[in-house]
Amino acid sequence: MANMDRMSGAEYLASIYGTEKDKVNCSFFFKIGACRHGDKCSRTHIIPTFSQTVLLKNLYHNPVIDMRQADACTKVGMMNKDEQEYFDEFFEEIFTEVNEKYGEIEEMEVCDNIGEHMIGNVYVKFAREEDAEKCVKALDNRCEQNRWVPDCLERVAISFETIFGFSWRENSVGAFCNFMHLKPISTELRRKLYKGRRGRSPPRYHGGRDSILIGMCHVLNGLNCAARSSHILSEFRLAGRNHLMVVADFDYTLTVRYGENGEKGCLTHEVFNDGRKLDDGSSTVGELQRQMNEDYRATYSLCSSDEERACVNTGWDVIFFRRTRNLVVLVYVHIFRREVRQFLELLERSSIPLVIFSAGVTNIINEAIGQLIGHIPANIAVAANVMYFSKDGYVSGFTNPPLHSLCKNVSRLRELIDDLDEKYADRTNILVVGDSDSDASMVDEWEEKRLLKVGLQAQERPPLKSFDIVVKGSDCSRLTDIVKFIISSE
Repeated sequence: MANMDRMSGAEYLASIYGTEKDKVNCSFFFKIGACRHGDKCSRTHIIPTFSQTVLLKNLYHNPVIDMRQADACTKVGMMNKDEQEYFDEFFEEIFTEVNEKYGEIEEMEVCDNIGEHMIGNVYVKFAREEDAEKCVKALDNRCEQNRWVPDCLERVAISFETIFGFSWRENSVGAFCNFMHLKPISTELRRKLYKGRRGRSPPRYHGGRDSILIGMCHVLNGLNCAARSSHILSEFRLAGRNHLMVVADFDYTLTVRYGENGEKGCLTHEVFNDGRKLDDGSSTVGELQRQMNEDYRATYSLCSSDEERACVNTGWDVIFFRRTRNLVVLVYVHIFRREVRQFLELLERSSIPLVIFSAGVTNIINEAIGQLIGHIPANIAVAANVMYFSKDGYVSGFTNPPLHSLCKNVSRLRELIDDLDEKYADRTNILVVGDSDSDASMVDEWEEKRLLKVGLQAQERPPLKSFDIVVKGSDCSRLTDIVKFIISSE
């Protein structure tokens, strides 16, 4: 009970998922992919979008057992020589075809139960998750005259070691038991098919299929998710980190407007309009701005030609900005979301590109990130408005036309990042992160990319409607969990 008290709501739900304590999801369906109540079950039947194991329902038909006969139950588990040969031939045929066409089989078992929902069920566990997906897609296309038809095919998240190994005499329910009882193949056939492979650990995954499914449950639990979110997330996970990149807004996305104690943060362009004194006590940012404006007006009034006035407009002196830029950012604090540093460090450590696509000011964004984590990570590219300086400290140019929140699109992104398509050609999966519905569509036109859109909604902001997943509050840990889940297959 003490451990439960220390769990968050999401952690507790994840810990009971698929157990008898779970009053929402059917524990039997979770364990074996079948339930005797069928569609009338009072609990939810969750079919995983990814798994190493594929279920072929009611595929094996025992020639000895006829459910219409009274002695059907007594014949279960009592296999004569002829039936053993028939079963071995069936098993070898299915095993060989699936193994050759779709990928290496780690384990295959046939259910010996005679309950309607379990009789003849064949469970095929592949060594690789991608092969199971290939099998599902291929068998979905089988036509009805073949032995496998679409309505008998299903993914299951099954842990063989925990749900079989019982004999019929060890329970009072007999052949109608809801735990799996497996039909054994001959010793000779087992040696022939497995050749010493049996008992090894899966080559890629840790914690079993159940833990991966629970992982997705934990990642998405309590979040506002579109119906397709789990499917996209599983596809991203199958592709792995080498195909993943993140495109994120900055203001209100990586930062928040108000801190936990009500303190007000700033947007990147607001560093020029603060009334507080700089750390050196010399003046306020506002006073420096006003002095700059007076110098500008005085200089502009002396201009006698359009050429001179144009020169002043693009070359006004902002040496004060160059001199006090660090002080300005420190004084006018950007309030980052909780654990955003861990998020940025995870992306850097995993070599996952992050493109910050913002209507803010690149100079300030770089300074703020540098002060947060001590350096500018090489995996981060900022696509935002830029102030260009001459060697003498004068502004020699500015992003033109300026980038604002309503004109963020792939065309502008290509203008701001050289060789964009070539640089991220292999990054086919994009995690789009933003705080407004306009952010959700900022890379919609990027060809041959798959998008998973995650909205970070602060409490004071309007509800988000255009994202696949919405995370509420000022915490960045759920976003970090999503990335960890995507790269967990490696």
